[in-house]
Amino acid sequence: MSYSKHQEGHPWPDCGTALPSLLEAGHDDHEVSACREPHAPRSTRPLSVTSSQACSSCQSIPEAPSKKARHRQASVGSSSTCCWTRFCLESVASSKGAACSRHAACDEQSMEHEREMTYDLQDPRALANFLEDADIRLVRAEYLGDLHRKGAAFPRRQEAERAMTNSGRTALVSPEEVWHWVKWAELDNEERQSLDIDRSCSGRIWSLSHCWESREHPDPFSHQLGVLVTGLKNNFLDDKDIWLFVDYISLYQYKRKDARQQRSFERAMCNMHVMYAHNWTWTVRIGELTPCTLADTQKGGSICIYHEPSNNVLEIPLASVKTVQEDGSCGVGCGSRCPNLHANTTLYAQRGWCQAELQWSNMRDRSRSLVLPSRAGSDSKAPMPPEVFSERVKEGQLKFTHRDDEATALRLQAMVFADKASKCQKLDLSGLHADELPVLFAALPYYTCLEDLRLILDSTDDAAQYLAEAFTSKELLRNLKRIYLGQKLGHTGVKALAEALAENTSVEELDLSFNRDIGDAGAAALANALHGNTTVRELRLSLCGIGNDGAKALAQAFENNTTLQTLHLHPNTRIEDEGKQALSKLTVPNLHV
Repeated sequence: MSYSKHQEGHPWPDCGTALPSLLEAGHDDHEVSACREPHAPRSTRPLSVTSSQACSSCQSIPEAPSKKARHRQASVGSSSTCCWTRFCLESVASSKGAACSRHAACDEQSMEHEREMTYDLQDPRALANFLEDADIRLVRAEYLGDLHRKGAAFPRRQEAERAMTNSGRTALVSPEEVWHWVKWAELDNEERQSLDIDRSCSGRIWSLSHCWESREHPDPFSHQLGVLVTGLKNNFLDDKDIWLFVDYISLYQYKRKDARQQRSFERAMCNMHVMYAHNWTWTVRIGELTPCTLADTQKGGSICIYHEPSNNVLEIPLASVKTVQEDGSCGVGCGSRCPNLHANTTLYAQRGWCQAELQWSNMRDRSRSLVLPSRAGSDSKAPMPPEVFSERVKEGQLKFTHRDDEATALRLQAMVFADKASKCQKLDLSGLHADELPVLFAALPYYTCLEDLRLILDSTDDAAQYLAEAFTSKELLRNLKRIYLGQKLGHTGVKALAEALAENTSVEELDLSFNRDIGDAGAAALANALHGNTTVRELRLSLCGIGNDGAKALAQAFENNTTLQTLHLHPNTRIEDEGKQALSKLTVPNLHV
């Protein structure tokens, strides 16, 4: 995730203070919104107050939350009266001359209120509420394609608000379009086909997870923009139906000019997980940095960014991109007005925000991620319990630029994990590397409602041994009804699984197909464990290296079993006539040898 996106203070290393408060920053017409109830629509009518009741510093008049705003506040899960509402009511009763210091005094309470807000991660309407509450704007994939073809870079939100696509549409998706999308999302497939739905509001919402490659701009060499546009084009025929959350474009960036923009940024930060964990969003992940060879060829170009020394948006030469030291500076004399661009070469796997986004994305009900650039193999990740995530942060394996970011990410990670794990009934982890197994089995005890576990290991020699140790804990199987373990489970792992199954009364379907190392020893262990079992209805052992001895052991175990409905052993080429004859005596309705 971004440096600028998550900065709570000044983005230069020698200044750790927060952005100026409302009182310190001065006031303009935009700051009227700071006196409003946080979730009130912009059309909220002001209270019947006179100018004498306005703030003596900025002359803004507080507004009461509308009936719709109060309903919205309740629908998204706030448990207490909003502090801004209290402030507005207090302002009406206050005497003439109330100062804007009241705003600043309420700021911490307001942030606490934002942290208490919760959004349903299943409901498309809740997603739209969050986008509106935090004033987050999605960007059209069509616009990103236009930028790439022009050789331009990501603009800030402030500049993107005025941008248009080549086809004449706004670069940013309007709130009205988002609510139109909600209506589409709430329809079933038959209704969508029968009704005349505007296809421009029926597309997918993607959230970009990527590295910020410099403090001032996430993609100074536009490499990530090219990877994103090319990847979307290769995977989707029409980019007009794709909207994206791109932090630099979707959120107000430094330097935010007023309290309205700052408040929007803070609200987004308090619930950033929504963009990556919500079941109606997809994640597109770019995990690589710009290759050095490509960066070197671009050093003769320039990029348009906010320039602190001039307090303006200017074209800055890419030759000014400098590697930073451990203290965040690019050398002697680097300070808040340094004209250079400060490179961030930390890898995706070591960035706290990036890994938090990856975790939130993997905890959706089903996998909805696209990794770019596309490559062979899989890098599936196990759900990470909060204590493991926190420990990696403490050990420095995951890095944050700001301590405030660290606290926010830890809070959101714990909240998302608790919500998802407690409700999850099906967990599908295909292509999981054995290195992730310790994390997985630390997480599984939290999955108290889990009924269906699908686990396909990628590759490593010690996978079976670790599974054997993990499955010794019979508690892991206490509620599971369906288990699929694929590819790297050997006879040692099967024996441990069999021991756990011996006393289990919940598993109904067990699929161990494509584990070629199970062999006769593993089949015999399963047969011994399932002898007399009255819950397993389906057992699949295709391509498991089973021969005659294993087949006869299974035939003996299920000889008098009336529960088993399906036994699938085809193909296991080592099962010959002797084994087939033993199995033929079974009364299993669906027997495949």
